[in-house]
Amino acid sequence: MQGLRSAISFFTIIPVKSELNKNIVFFFTITGAITGSISAILFYLLSFINLLFASVVSVSFLIIIYGFNHADAVMDFGDTLMVHDSDKKIKIIKDVYHGTGSVVLFFIIYMMTIAALSSLNGFYGLMALIVSEVISRFSMLISLYKSSSFSNGISNIFISYFDRPFKILFINFLVVIFIYAIFYKYIIFIIFSLISIIVSYIFKMHEQRIFNGINGDIIGFNGELSRLISIIIILISFKLI
Repeated sequence: MQGLRSAISFFTIIPVKSELNKNIVFFFTITGAITGSISAILFYLLSFINLLFASVVSVSFLIIIYGFNHADAVMDFGDTLMVHDSDKKIKIIKDVYHGTGSVVLFFIIYMMTIAALSSLNGFYGLMALIVSEVISRFSMLISLYKSSSFSNGISNIFISYFDRPFKILFINFLVVIFIYAIFYKYIIFIIFSLISIIVSYIFKMHEQRIFNGINGDIIGFNGELSRLISIIIILISFKLI
């Protein structure tokens, strides 16, 4: 339970007091299930008023509940896209300033997420938010697999915690399976969301080669990217199948 309390305390602004615990890595997806369920309920209730409004509120909630940390990761990573030199990329991703790349990538990621959500009805949007948020946290977790850190920040700590990769991934994937089991009637539509895990891991490997390691911003951006891809894939599935 200390690992769960640590995950909620570290990742969210929910007022749970806990020290950073090594077992936090076992609770990435459970934290995503909690935050995803709250945002999904908000979306479902507000969808009776307006789908676009419901999408804006639910996505805004996800940005806020994580203390703006993942949004900041998106913006920090966005600035690195404006340069090609690896040393400059590392310097930029570590600084506290934001430029054009950060603003543009922020709007691309979250506007596309809002647009995709608003194209789903109340129940499908609820389902997509829960599924995509769990997948997002799993993608962040798998970013730690066979990774090294180019900084002495939180990424270095989490990589050191990831000392039993198969057990950690297995336990977290059980949460993914449990969420899929809840929506078993729609399994054909949501099973494709697993593609986003593969895409996010390929993305992590690519960035690790460029930066010669990863940091918290790359992990955080990976989670936001994975959520977006999951929702888009679920939307396409509902439209085509």
